[in-house]
Amino acid sequence: MASFGSARGQIILEVGQAMRSVDQLSGRLRQFGNEGAATQRSFGESIIANEQHIRAVGQTMLGAGAVITGGFGLALNSAASFEQKMNRVKALSNATGEEFELLRDRALEQGKATVFSANEAADALAFLSMAGFDVQSQYEALPGVLNLAAAAQMDLGRAADISSNILTAFG
Repeated sequence: MASFGSARGQIILEVGQAMRSVDQLSGRLRQFGNEGAATQRSFGESIIANEQHIRAVGQTMLGAGAVITGGFGLALNSAASFEQKMNRVKALSNATGEEFELLRDRALEQGKATVFSANEAADALAFLSMAGFDVQSQYEALPGVLNLAAAAQMDLGRAADISSNILTAFG
């Protein structure tokens, strides 16, 4: 019984460390969009360090329930995927740091307010950028594109294409 208690204490300690690591990673993700290649290298190193730490926690918790560890990995992958997609939007739209934050916040907001995730909202922003929309137009058009895609049950690329064609035609 004493060894179960100490193992449980060790697990709690490791989970706390992993949560702090994930919190630190979240802060780094926000800085990622405003900094250049040096930040990307640093971010990559942080992900490797956090993955190693999470892997260690996962091995410790394997007997107690690997479900918890899966949640950490999923959250980490989702956050990294969102940041990667938003960096693509930044490159396509030539958004300044402030404009990029505006688009990033809009994608996160629409990910909560619609049936689409923030990752999918970031994809829609990329489609709008490729259609030639400036940052303000992307910001304003995103909810309509997402609503059109949901209502018509079509993919976001097609919804963005239709929306951009109509908006362009009417100026």
